[in-house]
Amino acid sequence: MSDSLGTLLVVDDVAMNRDLLQRRLTRRGYEVTLAENGAEALDLVSKESFDLILLDVMMPDIDGMQVLKEIRDTQTRLQLPVIMVTAKDDSKDIIEALKAGANDYVTKPLDLEVLLARIGTHVILKRTTASLEAANQRLKRDLEAAARIQQANLPEKSPRLGSCQFAWSYVPCEELAGDYLNVVALNENHAAFYLLDVSGHGVQAALLAVAINHMLSPSRGDTSVVNRPNRNRIDDSDETFLVTPPEEVAEKLNRRFPFDPAAGQFFTILYGVVNLDTGECRYVSTGHPSPIYLPADGPPRLLESKGTPVGIVQADDPDFEPYQALTLTLNPGDRILLYSDGLVEAMDKNDQAFGLNRLTDAFVERRQAPLDENLESIMKEVDIWLSGMDARDDLSLLALEWSP
Repeated sequence: MSDSLGTLLVVDDVAMNRDLLQRRLTRRGYEVTLAENGAEALDLVSKESFDLILLDVMMPDIDGMQVLKEIRDTQTRLQLPVIMVTAKDDSKDIIEALKAGANDYVTKPLDLEVLLARIGTHVILKRTTASLEAANQRLKRDLEAAARIQQANLPEKSPRLGSCQFAWSYVPCEELAGDYLNVVALNENHAAFYLLDVSGHGVQAALLAVAINHMLSPSRGDTSVVNRPNRNRIDDSDETFLVTPPEEVAEKLNRRFPFDPAAGQFFTILYGVVNLDTGECRYVSTGHPSPIYLPADGPPRLLESKGTPVGIVQADDPDFEPYQALTLTLNPGDRILLYSDGLVEAMDKNDQAFGLNRLTDAFVERRQAPLDENLESIMKEVDIWLSGMDARDDLSLLALEWSP
């Protein structure tokens, strides 16, 4: 960007007018380029960058209106302001110029102070817009980089841990998501799975989701809420870890992420632990939508899901109800589907929600297909339901099948 107040292109077929404007505007701190006709002006615009054009209307061959129209084919009012300079004071001509894309107009004979005020206004607006656009582009690149990092922390596609097959689908409604899901091995015979949903969208929700995910990652130290070293180990070679019960995981999260009235954020989570040897599944819900349980040889049903969202009520509050884990023993071929509320609340063009019944039907319809194909078919149904409209919330699915 030039160190001058602005870079101007003065277009006028009268040499005296061009020279006079150049002297006056240069003295006021502007960098001025001259063009004596419309063709030269268009050539300069195609090769150089200007903050503003002073464009005479009455010129031979290509007049100012035609030059303006051609400029507007490639650059908007904000990208390249144009002030029309005309001897006419007819309102019809002024309206025509403004409709064709002029930012402003001045009439001859020119009042220098009025001209300078109008030039200054449009140059400042143009440069401010350019700065904001550059900042937006930097922010977009940063968000895209953060989204790639967030995506990289998702589990591998269709992971299998012992006797348990998992599959998931994850579609953020913005670059960064407030939903998060994962599947992790806690020890040799236990795996954890969870799907969480932070209130709100964008960067703030994503940052909290990342922080929660970090706490839910197994650790050899004491930084994780899902496992802890075995303090009663036989010797230093014994690196076994104890699995934290799901209800304790919820309690620890509730203590570590208290509700902040300023941020107004809280989150729900469905967190489960499955015994890879026996098929016993223990899970806790903190206000998350009820999972769909699909037995191998029976109809689907909703699993019980109760509990207060994390952070809303602390343990020392009289209204606090301790989190309770529920137990389900899986049989071969049984499936469980976790989902975020954004999926059942996905709206079609008539503002009708996709709904829990459609989700359940889609889950049941492809029950014989591999688990990942089962979820893929569900997302296709949701996509058809949206009919090209953007989802208003993140769309997340996480499923498991007990298949020893």
